[in-house]
Amino acid sequence: RPLKIEPTAFSSDKTHLLLLKRRFGSSWVYSSKLTTFYLDVLTEIRSTSTTFEHKNALATGVG
Repeated sequence: RPLKIEPTAFSSDKTHLLLLKRRFGSSWVYSSKLTTFYLDVLTEIRSTSTTFEHKNALATGVG
């Protein structure tokens, strides 16, 4: 089992490894609000030890 390693805090001048975009007209534009919200949810899941063990999850648009 891997060791539990605390995440490194992101500094505001670094680009996230994940960038979420919103549809704007016929193009897609980066949304810092969506990206931050999504990363905050992932951090909350990790910090509360939420697990998806023995549960079904549907991941869409990940292919």
